Amino acid sequence: MSSKLGDGLWEAKFILPEHREAIKSRRLEEKRKAWPVLDDQEIEILQQIFTKSYNEHRKITIRLFGEFDYREVTGGVTAVQTYATR
Repeated sequence: MSSKLGDGLWEAKFILPEHREAIKSRRLEEKRKAWPVLDDQEIEILQQIFTKSYNEHRKITIRLFGEFDYREVTGGVTAVQTYATR
């Protein structure tokens, strides 16, 4: 025989709306990914790949950071801006 407190019945019926929102927010925050930090060598490699794609008109696939997941984009480099935006 299961108790009413142990099988989730208590949770499902008697949780306050603000507590439910707090739980949802916490679960969403746990899925958030940290911003990747690139060192100088990795940045140099990326610059070489972009330059090669630009010069040779080749397609590349890059992985873009997102807060909750990554997204892949395929295409060619048509312009290069050399200023840093850190």
